[in-house]
Amino acid sequence: MRLHNVSPKPLHLIFIVTWLVFIIINAIHLIPSGRAAAPPPGELSDRQFWNLSKDWSEEDGVFRSDNLLSNETSFQYVIPNLLKTAKQGGVYLGVGPEQNFTYIAALKPAMAIIIDIRHGNLDVQLMYKALFELSKDRVDFVSRLFSRKRPGSLTEKSTVSDIFSEYLAA
Repeated sequence: MRLHNVSPKPLHLIFIVTWLVFIIINAIHLIPSGRAAAPPPGELSDRQFWNLSKDWSEEDGVFRSDNLLSNETSFQYVIPNLLKTAKQGGVYLGVGPEQNFTYIAALKPAMAIIIDIRHGNLDVQLMYKALFELSKDRVDFVSRLFSRKRPGSLTEKSTVSDIFSEYLAA
């Protein structure tokens, strides 16, 4: 039986994600008290990263609309409460693209995993990952993102307003 012309694949994904969240929440209770979980690895090799992405990904789905986003500013209002309860330096698990960069910047996890069935969002996230790794600072990142030569007047201490004013002029 199909519900309102919804394909079974997204329903299958919802079931799997719900099941995984249930397992993770229950597994947290199995960690002996007084003993911390093992820390996440400092980094993954390129091969480990690619295998994780390839082996754990479903095939791309077909959607009525593509919602390719990199970040949303309206999700920031929860950060003060989030920082009171979440530990920094752990593993960040995110769903969908919208809020992840904002939360990752605030939580400073050792590793971040973003789950999204839309492969277009995977492509966007991988582009940003590459730009982050190639860039030495925010100015370099904006230079690469917009394919503009780095203005000589900007430094790693330049404000966001200064950076975008200079690049707007370029």
